[in-house]
Amino acid sequence: MSSRIVTQLIAAIVALSAAGACGPSRPLPRAAMPKAARRDSPPPGIDDNALAVGATARPFGLVSSAGGSWSLREALSKKPALLVFYRGSW
Repeated sequence: MSSRIVTQLIAAIVALSAAGACGPSRPLPRAAMPKAARRDSPPPGIDDNALAVGATARPFGLVSSAGGSWSLREALSKKPALLVFYRGSW
């Protein structure tokens, strides 16, 4: 085969592979998902570690992805705070 045909064949294979990888994503079958990751199951230990509704949270601090800091104590000194924790599924 000439080098031009080989080059075209390789380009076609790469293009078809890329097109297949860009197809619609399908969710992981439920049976293959770890039980702790299923959205309808509570996180392990939630009953032992969760605060009751209306309970006071212990002071804590967080570091942002930009390097800044956030403190619950500091936030509460200015105004009421509402904490929302998202359970990641990514």
